[in-house]
Amino acid sequence: ISSPSKNMEAVVLEKAPKIAVYTPKGKQPWDDAVTMVLKYAEIPYETVYDEEVLNDNLLLYDWLHLHHEDFTGQYGKFYGAYRAASWYIEEKKSAEALAAKLGYSKVSEQKLDVALKIRDYVVGGGFMFAMCSATDSFDIALAAEGIDI
Repeated sequence: ISSPSKNMEAVVLEKAPKIAVYTPKGKQPWDDAVTMVLKYAEIPYETVYDEEVLNDNLLLYDWLHLHHEDFTGQYGKFYGAYRAASWYIEEKKSAEALAAKLGYSKVSEQKLDVALKIRDYVVGGGFMFAMCSATDSFDIALAAEGIDI
């Protein structure tokens, strides 16, 4: 720990980190408490989603925040209660359209590649904070690599 090359004892912040919040386009402000808090606290951030992640734009940021995302491509935790709701059906269609636009035949394939890019970002020194469903679904997506889930 005391080795200068390991610096695990203290992290000196010489500048404010550039923050990215992983969130889909078109979300209502009340859908994401994180962006509401950051905005209220006047902490600058930018939003990124799958296209930006897959295009290696995470390298522009020091800190990545993950919240209500389902990296398994299973359309989130709301399936049981809201699968017939119009907003849920639209979100599912939107996810499938984005996957097709990016050249994937399944949303789960696209989300796995996104999870792998995020993993590489963290391995390369980027900071990530995950909460809510992002914690479990991120690990599940990585663990399921090579399996059709």
